[in-house]
Amino acid sequence: MYKYVIFGLNVLSDIELGCYHSTFDSPDVTIRHMQCISEELVNGFTEIGVNRSIFSLKDKARFTIEDGKTIEIESFSNIPNIELELYILGTAMGTIMIQRDEFPIHGSFVSNENVGIAILGDSGAGKTTLATQFALNDWKIVTDDVMRINIDNCISNVHASYPSQKQWLNNEKEFKISIDKNLAIHNRIDKYYFSEKSWFSSKSLNLNYMFEIIESDVTDVTITELINSDKIDLLLRNSYRYFIIDYCQKHLKHLAFILKLSTTVKIYKIERPIGIFSVESQYQLINRIIGEKNGLLYQK
Repeated sequence: MYKYVIFGLNVLSDIELGCYHSTFDSPDVTIRHMQCISEELVNGFTEIGVNRSIFSLKDKARFTIEDGKTIEIESFSNIPNIELELYILGTAMGTIMIQRDEFPIHGSFVSNENVGIAILGDSGAGKTTLATQFALNDWKIVTDDVMRINIDNCISNVHASYPSQKQWLNNEKEFKISIDKNLAIHNRIDKYYFSEKSWFSSKSLNLNYMFEIIESDVTDVTITELINSDKIDLLLRNSYRYFIIDYCQKHLKHLAFILKLSTTVKIYKIERPIGIFSVESQYQLINRIIGEKNGLLYQK
């Protein structure tokens, strides 16, 4: 059995994962790889409940998540661990958090240990690309796609997830990085597993700012600070796997978390031109905002 700390949770797994190793006596979450199956599966959730949810991948695997504590996987015999890992660390762990009455946010998180920034947005908006720009300027990536956030004494903290990203192929040229073409992500066009260990942090760090990227009919990048209900709307639409929250009728608990989170961070909307690589402008404008708020610029 392998021992990891993932999203701040002690995870005992009989599947080897590309996560941070740990030592502990008692796990928070246990991952079990059950017997192989051959029955026909459909894609998507076949059961959603407060304490038990099941989802399947056609011709791949079935995941049963229970009590915020266990993930059981039945898979076809020829499925590599790296494919299972994608759904373990995404949908399955996100479901674990919701079962535990924790409400993950869909986004990346970068930090230089003084300031922590969440990067939000729809798929393809540019979250990973902007996080990469920060990493190339000596910031650390704490989590790539899902954020588990705890709030204590009006301070929000994001837990580290795992030391890898899902990179778009065109970022290889734009950033002059090397992407292994053998590590293509199943069912994701032009997206690949990428792990540059020096880019990542295993620490859980404070969250100070959130920036949502939106493609818009603008000629230049603009950033606008949001207030009041606009902050709530942004956090609601960037909640991870909201349909599970909705189905389990956890709206009030989720809203209470969102309201509390909104008081601990500054939240902004980034509008970027459609079809134009503008990540350097986004990075510079964010640094300017952070510099104005903190009395200095956090640049390389």
